[in-house]
Amino acid sequence: MARDHFTFNRENPVTAKRPKRPPPSKPRGDLAGHGQSMLASFSAAKQSAKTQDQGFDGRLLFKIEISDFEGANLEAIPGVELISQEDKGVFLVFSSEQALEEFEARLTTLAEGGTPTRKSIFEALDGFDAFTAEDRTGWALGYYGAPEANQFNVDVELWPLGKAADREALVNAFEEWLPENGITKKDRVFNQSIVLYRLEVNTRQLEQLLNHRDVRLVDLPPKFRLDVSLLQRDIQDIPVVPAPADDAPAVVVLDSGLATGHPLLSSAVGDSQSFIDGKGSDDENGHGTMVAGKALYGDVAAKLESGQFIPELRLFSGRILDENCESDDKLIEHQVEKAVRYFVENYTCKIFNLSYGDSNKPYSGGRIRGLAVVLDTLASELGVLFVVPTGNYRSDDSPTAWKESYPDSLVDRRLLDPAPSINSITVGSLARYDQTMSSMRHPSDPAEQSFAAINQPSPFSRSGPGIKKSIKPEFVAYGGNYAVNTRVDSLIHNLLGEVSLCKDFTAGRLVAEDVGTSFSAPFIAHLAARILVVYPDATLDQVRALLASHASMPTEVVNLFGKGKDKALFTTGYGVVDEEALFRSLDDDLSIFAQDSLRNKSHHFYEIPIPNEFWAGSKRLRQIAVSLAHTPQVRTTRVDYKTTRMSFKLIRAASLDEVSKRFNHAVPIEETNKFEEYKNKRQVTEMWRNHGTLQCSTWNFKQVSARERLKKFFVVVTRHDYPWAESFLPDLESYSLVVNLRDKENERAELLQQVEAILQSRVRAQV
Repeated sequence: MARDHFTFNRENPVTAKRPKRPPPSKPRGDLAGHGQSMLASFSAAKQSAKTQDQGFDGRLLFKIEISDFEGANLEAIPGVELISQEDKGVFLVFSSEQALEEFEARLTTLAEGGTPTRKSIFEALDGFDAFTAEDRTGWALGYYGAPEANQFNVDVELWPLGKAADREALVNAFEEWLPENGITKKDRVFNQSIVLYRLEVNTRQLEQLLNHRDVRLVDLPPKFRLDVSLLQRDIQDIPVVPAPADDAPAVVVLDSGLATGHPLLSSAVGDSQSFIDGKGSDDENGHGTMVAGKALYGDVAAKLESGQFIPELRLFSGRILDENCESDDKLIEHQVEKAVRYFVENYTCKIFNLSYGDSNKPYSGGRIRGLAVVLDTLASELGVLFVVPTGNYRSDDSPTAWKESYPDSLVDRRLLDPAPSINSITVGSLARYDQTMSSMRHPSDPAEQSFAAINQPSPFSRSGPGIKKSIKPEFVAYGGNYAVNTRVDSLIHNLLGEVSLCKDFTAGRLVAEDVGTSFSAPFIAHLAARILVVYPDATLDQVRALLASHASMPTEVVNLFGKGKDKALFTTGYGVVDEEALFRSLDDDLSIFAQDSLRNKSHHFYEIPIPNEFWAGSKRLRQIAVSLAHTPQVRTTRVDYKTTRMSFKLIRAASLDEVSKRFNHAVPIEETNKFEEYKNKRQVTEMWRNHGTLQCSTWNFKQVSARERLKKFFVVVTRHDYPWAESFLPDLESYSLVVNLRDKENERAELLQQVEAILQSRVRAQV
């Protein structure tokens, strides 16, 4: 028996969150000596800042290190404007001449043993510095150095100032400065979150950019190569592929274009556009068509085996990459934003797959940048969902040495932009096959050895964590494997990849095979879009939460890493999505939706409707999974990046009243019982999951005593905005909650009927 997933409402109390007590600050001993040290640091930083090319106004740019203090309070000093928080306790400010004099005067007072105005600020200071050329050098530019060509392209990011008038003035001044210095502008992205240019420069002009006050970062453009190996496959009788329903949900593939005439795609294609100047929408590379096949059909290999191709989705294509799977002189950020707005405005598309990874931008911690920022901003503004891969890795070691370092090599290979995007779904890769053609033909010959066993992470897949150690990737899907020929020390991937559709169908090659996280991401995009087939009114946060609640880490991954649970988590995330009960609830596996909005520093409460029969009976595995998703605004000028935090706790208690008193600022804490999250057999702790915008954990139960059955389970949802964001965030922030109950070892499970009875009785009681 199957039916649509249930919905349930939160309980009546909405309580205020207790403020978190800050850790006690450590007073400095010798304040006069501290003042003298800071005075010297300030003087040196001022001289260094004056050597740089000045920007749209005469203020100097300083890097200020400050501890035990909210950075926003720096603006209490007249003439100081906080423009960015680059790291914990490191703030960048524009300082006017008035502010420089004020700083110097107050530091002098402190150095002489006096008490300056805003003494706490100056006591918390750790030092001053200028923002240098080294600070402005991006990863790829620092790693590879400047190209040897006379002229070459660079990507330049300016400061995204908070005031619109200042941003406009900064951009206008910079665009006047460019031709004055002989620098050619190729393209620009300009919005509230990011100001980004692609410029053609020489080495002298590069040096000027690295020493320009208004420049935040300079880096080399994306480097995206793909070695596509085609697998010829003849299909004599192509089944007639019906068109999807006119109102079917859409999945948009932003890639190298699309072979719209492919007989297995054509009936589902809604529109195919190019966003590259001078290029048509056709797929000259083949990558986009392969990705589109996975996005439309999911497991193409399974469809080929069954001979059934019945599309449930409409397919759209936006070409943003050229025939080499590279972006042209235009910024990839610009092309993606233009494409997304086109498909949203013309077709109300919601699900976008972007199988792209910039090898010049590995995420090494700190702030998020580049394309990831654009995706996060568009997701929050337009209400769309992006699915992206972790990016691929190719070792500089010999194939044999690389294989010997597996799986430890996975942990050191960080995500590629835009994979760190917090509002997107990031997908890593698993191996589906572990036998090469030679090992199948010659089973006695051990020469060819695969890196990964079946259902282990692909050797080319990259790992998290994301920002502030958030869980990235969230999911994994099949993307291929590598093997090594140990006799000649060569790398092999033929017949170890994923099968999808080929652009060269007119030559008789309807399908192709290749490896990469590019082909694991569209499988998850396919599942996300299919959820909208069943639940067209579902929010995209509900889609994300439902995927997470039905994901589990493969046993092969758990065994691979042993006690290294964090390694498993940051390579595999919440795991593989199980489709069995993803779209409709079953008697032994059901899901319950909740959609609501919450005020800052408040709690919502949900009592999970668990029937008595769930706990009764013999010793067997039962599971409760809880997932939470929200889509916050972001600010690149803050190390926190996202503007608001939402989290959940699973609490076991006798009553709602008992729980709501504990989570209520109005009730003295000493008058309530102490409740921590239920930890028994919990798979993902609060510490790991709370930093992300998609959070999930599963609790396992084998046997529950009669006494324990008397207690109930509650989910407590909490919102807490960062102080610097409180002034501009909306009063209510929406979120989605999904609770999943599983009793798969019970042959007589009747969860559907039992949970429905509980929910109906609650409705009658409320009436």
